[in-house]
Amino acid sequence: MQANHVVKVDFSEEELIILYNYIPRLIEKYAILVNLSPNYYTNAKQEILLTENARGNYWIIATDYDNYWLFPVAKLNGRVNPRVNEAFNLLFEFQNYENSDSREFILKKPAKVNLARSREDWILEEAGFLDFGNSLLLSIDALNGKVDKSPLIQEDSIPQVSRKDLEEYIDKVDAEINQLKMRVQQLTEAGEQIKTEIKEIKEQYSNLQNQLPVREENGSSTNHNVETSQQKTTSNQHHSITSTSLNPTPEELRIVENYNSNPVIISQQARQVAETNASIEKRSHGSHEAVFLERQPQGHYWLVGTETLYLMPKRGFNINRSTVDSLKALFKCQGSKVTSKFKLIKPAKVSMIGNSQTWQLNERGIIEFE
Repeated sequence: MQANHVVKVDFSEEELIILYNYIPRLIEKYAILVNLSPNYYTNAKQEILLTENARGNYWIIATDYDNYWLFPVAKLNGRVNPRVNEAFNLLFEFQNYENSDSREFILKKPAKVNLARSREDWILEEAGFLDFGNSLLLSIDALNGKVDKSPLIQEDSIPQVSRKDLEEYIDKVDAEINQLKMRVQQLTEAGEQIKTEIKEIKEQYSNLQNQLPVREENGSSTNHNVETSQQKTTSNQHHSITSTSLNPTPEELRIVENYNSNPVIISQQARQVAETNASIEKRSHGSHEAVFLERQPQGHYWLVGTETLYLMPKRGFNINRSTVDSLKALFKCQGSKVTSKFKLIKPAKVSMIGNSQTWQLNERGIIEFE
């Protein structure tokens, strides 16, 4: 498992202990299932190794502080018998097992693991601790609602909290879950709205295409010379449109509409890019090679799209002597005067070079200065 693929949570060790013992379902979705690695038995260093396994008996949960904690899945699946489980004995220490009538437990401390150099296994750094007695993790005094540590919990890792604190924490988690559900619903509704708008744009585009032949027929003449001239003109116009790709696709129409009327929609999904220094330098020496762009946090252009990648100037783009050449290399500029006020007529098209964060211009866009 690669480290950058692990979902990290913003919980402390103490919070994870409480959640695991009382509401484990809340952290289950962040867990990586693991088992003892087959490499453990051939490891000359005798390190205890764990590897990802879809049917694993243990959870690994990562935190924002680059800590990796190990928990038994048995908290959800039922009871565990450490006597017959070799891996369990390697990963966890336990007490009160002999005196327990059941095999249920309270986790006092999770095991701690670290990623191996291979980035595929985890190495046990410190064993965890379980209590098979019937004592609660948090002993609550019914008179004052305060939590007292039981004799079994003398470690600094277990926080002293009140019943009220625990209830408020659970309410807070529930509220966050409800907010996430509302956000998902809002995004779903927005997606449906966008689908409806795209459908309407496609219908409008189809209607416009159906009208084009009618206009050509109405513009015909019985005069042979005039008809020949008009045919040549129509042919030249068609060639010009094809070479500059003025016919927008429905996706381009949607991008242009959002960019000119509500650019926030574009900015929320855009990557910021800029022309590479090498590309600028070559053009300054008169080279006509392709224009290349790279990702930059303060780039002058927005890049959007998945299968087809579209490029447009970032809103608020400051056009000056140092940026106008790059703009004209990427976009055909219409209008008599170059100003910072313009509207997008057609986005440029680019393609990614391999799997890098570099893109090459395939087709210039069009902007019109106001």
